[in-house]
Amino acid sequence: KQWYQRRVRGSSETKKEEENLSLPKAEPLSREEELKAIKKQVEFYFGDSNFSRDKFLKAQAALSQGGFIPLKTILSFKRMRDYTLENTLEALASSTIVELSADKSGVRRALPVAEDDTAIPRTIYVKGWPKTTTIEDVEKFFAPHGTVLSVRLRRLENKDFKGSLFVEFATEDEALSVLNKKPQIPETVVEIKKDEAGPSETAILKRTLLYMTKGEWTQEKHEELQRHRTTIQKRKQEENDEKKKKKAKKEEERLEEEKKREEKEKERANRPIRPGLILKFGNIPPGQNCYTLKAIFEIYGAVRHVDYKKDEPTGYIRFLDPRTPLELIKGFTDKKTQIGDKTPTFELVTGDEEKAYWDTVTAAIAAKEKEQKGKKGFKGGKGGRGGKTFRGKGKGKAR
Repeated sequence: KQWYQRRVRGSSETKKEEENLSLPKAEPLSREEELKAIKKQVEFYFGDSNFSRDKFLKAQAALSQGGFIPLKTILSFKRMRDYTLENTLEALASSTIVELSADKSGVRRALPVAEDDTAIPRTIYVKGWPKTTTIEDVEKFFAPHGTVLSVRLRRLENKDFKGSLFVEFATEDEALSVLNKKPQIPETVVEIKKDEAGPSETAILKRTLLYMTKGEWTQEKHEELQRHRTTIQKRKQEENDEKKKKKAKKEEERLEEEKKREEKEKERANRPIRPGLILKFGNIPPGQNCYTLKAIFEIYGAVRHVDYKKDEPTGYIRFLDPRTPLELIKGFTDKKTQIGDKTPTFELVTGDEEKAYWDTVTAAIAAKEKEQKGKKGFKGGKGGRGGKTFRGKGKGKAR
């Protein structure tokens, strides 16, 4: 970002910038005064303090082989529009800063642009000016202290004056003299009315102008920029460190959950089988499902799970109490209970068949837990609450 706007009096980087300026009205000039004003303005455009920084003028100069810029372009600038070509040619004839082309249609610098910026030692930074300050005000203020070559008002993005500016003097001694003297704006007495009907009160307005060399200002801004960059880098580093901590914590939690899951699977696999809880049933009429069957079987006691797929010939009932299967068999037998138009058959699962069934159940539970973990818990979706796993009809499993 540029630290200052181009000097409003002479900037030709963009015509739009000049058109947005609010310039004070001046009294009509005599012919002699007008020629001096033309010469001063054009010499400013091509002088060391402006030309090396003026992208527009440098680009225009690059368009011609000799570096001449058409005078009609110069006369199109806002501060040159009131001057005629004839007066401009006459004013520039004696200039040592610029020279005219052979056909008098263009103008260029008389000397090459210096490689080093010689204006920096002759330029000072001053802060604390009223917002209504104009370039003419500044030139007039510093006129008793030296020859002012240029004034650059620093502006905000909306073009409002920031209250700080750069002043370039003809010599470094003049700039240093001003820095030592630090001239101040005279105190101003103003009248203040608290209300229209009340009496007026007087107040003294005093402003303190702060001075430094442009080199000091540049160094200060450089350090400020470095501090800003350091702050941003530090903040980014802290954010990255925080992200790494969260990632590490998340990985640690994942590993801990994985460890618990493996321990749980191992514990489940090594858990001794409680015999007498599994009852195999058959001869079920079509159209039944695990939910309807569970409701029927629960008449005789708590049912943990009905393992049955719709229209399959057989299924399994898992109870919580080993006495319940026997009571169910006795109840169905004594009452000759039917499901639909069929009398179901029951067989208590024991031995190797019972062990094989429990192994299948253990593996299914472990697989389901792993699937749920992959879907980030039980917060919805096909594997969570309300999904197809636990509440689907027909092929689901009731517990």
